[in-house]
Amino acid sequence: MLATSWWIFGLDILWKSTVVLGSAGVAVVSLRRASAAMRHLIWVAALGALLLLPALEMAVPVWHTAGWSGPSPSITHPADRQTIRVSPSSASGAPVRDPGGFLPIVFAIWVSGFLACLLRWRRASAQATGLRSQAEEAGAGLEEQLRELDPSGEVSLLCVRRDIVPMTAGMRRPAIILPARAAVWPPERLRLVLLRELAHVRRNDCLTQALAEWVSCLYWFHPLAWLAVSSLRVEREKACDDLVLSAGHKASDYAAHLLDLARSLDGRELAPSAVAMVAPSNLEARMRAILNPGLQRRRVTPVASIAAALMAACLVLPLAAMRPQAGDARTVSGTVYDAEGAVVPDAVVTLTNSDNETKQKTTTDPVGRFSVGPLDNGGYRLEVDARGFAPATRWLKVDGQRQLHFNLTMDLGTVEESISVQGKGSPAPPPVGPHRVRVGGNVTAPKLIFQAKPEYPDDARSRGVEGDVVLRAVISVDGIILGSLAPVSSPDAQLTKAAMDAVRQWRYEPALLNGKPVETVTTITVNFQLAP
Repeated sequence: MLATSWWIFGLDILWKSTVVLGSAGVAVVSLRRASAAMRHLIWVAALGALLLLPALEMAVPVWHTAGWSGPSPSITHPADRQTIRVSPSSASGAPVRDPGGFLPIVFAIWVSGFLACLLRWRRASAQATGLRSQAEEAGAGLEEQLRELDPSGEVSLLCVRRDIVPMTAGMRRPAIILPARAAVWPPERLRLVLLRELAHVRRNDCLTQALAEWVSCLYWFHPLAWLAVSSLRVEREKACDDLVLSAGHKASDYAAHLLDLARSLDGRELAPSAVAMVAPSNLEARMRAILNPGLQRRRVTPVASIAAALMAACLVLPLAAMRPQAGDARTVSGTVYDAEGAVVPDAVVTLTNSDNETKQKTTTDPVGRFSVGPLDNGGYRLEVDARGFAPATRWLKVDGQRQLHFNLTMDLGTVEESISVQGKGSPAPPPVGPHRVRVGGNVTAPKLIFQAKPEYPDDARSRGVEGDVVLRAVISVDGIILGSLAPVSSPDAQLTKAAMDAVRQWRYEPALLNGKPVETVTTITVNFQLAP
């Protein structure tokens, strides 16, 4: 049952994440004439919703969608074979076959992919951290240029003795990292570079990049997730370019500086941990956007950010709660109880098709619930088995499209005791003993604390009579044998009397059901044996 639950959970996350990413893609396409900052905001909201989706799936109340159903199936009791109509449950979710041994393989594959993506991100983060530790504080000239653009002084300016492209790293303590040659750049180029990297800081692009990487790790198996992360990076760079152009700089000059930096510096991107100014993968698209005078370049307002968050919540919250109920899927579900009304967990439920003998098997969950299906039309045998309880069987006939829900109460199983009584004499052929039922598991079986041994009757010994005397009795809540003690089978009346006289003196610790003493049916076998 646990395997089935996680299988259903995984499939739910798969199709719901597809809906979220598909909706974001449609929104981005419909807003293709809007600013890059707006499209970037949509992708950020979608990826944030994906990150929260697994937690919301487990936390929000379940909302079942309705589905069409046909005629009701029926249950018959094994004793009288009369049909019992049972009301269908509207609380059953969409049935999914238990993947059985396939689930550990799928889970192992997902964990392997998750760890591989996490390791990739960790290595890139370590690379960025190492680069930052090797860097030195910028000279007074560079620092003065930065303070003109950012008087707050919250952003550090570092230089590294490598020909890297300018980049921004750090969420709590952001720093702009420049190559050492930045000290000899023309003032206009330096101003453009600093403006652009400060745009990353003000837009919290390092934080949204970390969000994107977490989604990449969790949803590495989903192609749309990788497409969303890639699109987010493209729109992020375009949005920062728009901020630079909005400051009054000429588009052609800005494009020329970008192209020159891409040619002269190392353009390898530290994507998982830092945001670089020139990434070769999207440089061509950025150039076209920079030189297009008809594009909108407005930044995102706080109102737009709040609206995007609300729209994402309005999509993901109902989606996380939704459990579609397919109308053409027939399942059997219910709850198993004991005689005291308590639920019975870990009971094995087996549904067998009477036509082809195919079986579907599951176990009850910690609150006694089970669900088996989907079902084809036909007859079925439902068997429930739990340790310490007598097996229960129901017959079902499914001839329509409806889910079936019912409760089943299990009776306690019987216990047994056996004792051997030996006497001298020649043995006669022994009779066949009865079938014995074992008890254990969910109930505490009665324990024999005092046993009086039967005496072998002289007359029966002289006649060479031996064999098993099988008695059926009820152990009371006080641990004594009630007056219902009766023989089931016996080779001789004298042996029966001797066995019953002794058994009436036996004392037990009574059986416990949920910690309370209960009466228990017991089978006692007294074996009379003759020895030469």
